[in-house]
Amino acid sequence: RRFSELFAQRRVSKLYEAEVRGCLEGSGRIQNRLARLQRNPPRYGSHPDGRLAITLWRTRSVLQTSTQLWMRPITGRSHQLRVHLSELGHPILGDPIYGLNSVAPLRLHARALSLPHPFTGQRLRVCSPGADWISETLHLDDAHPSKSDEAFHKPPLDVMSGSSIHGSMNTIAHPDNPVLQEEHRAALNLVPEA
Repeated sequence: RRFSELFAQRRVSKLYEAEVRGCLEGSGRIQNRLARLQRNPPRYGSHPDGRLAITLWRTRSVLQTSTQLWMRPITGRSHQLRVHLSELGHPILGDPIYGLNSVAPLRLHARALSLPHPFTGQRLRVCSPGADWISETLHLDDAHPSKSDEAFHKPPLDVMSGSSIHGSMNTIAHPDNPVLQEEHRAALNLVPEA
């Protein structure tokens, strides 16, 4: 129950890796309203009556026909990352609903979570190794890292701890809260400088 409350209060920071179709360089913030548009299979998309959805993204590397991204959802809507990238014209590879019909696995990987311990309040950071497809598709001959090679290979831990790698992360509350505007801007710095 306490873990559910942390998610409901947006006190859990999530970091994802994805590989998308085409070239998508730089970083940005995607903000719109998402709603379910279809039931079977469930399909979501932009709709004026939908719920607010916010995603921060930054290019990790550009390959010959695809781009690897770091992504941080500020909100947690169903299919949020998949819809946001598809509506940008860069669907996640292997996505059978929002991308091209594919039998390949979905190239979306939850890389890290950061949250306050539900009993002690101490910040917990849980990281997983990179997905297998990241090492399979990353060949330095055809990849152009957005930062130096060293920074490129490290997960962007600064997203998990606020504006600096060693700082403590402020609570992620409702995105309309003006106190959080600076945190949202700082979170765009997803990949640490070399």
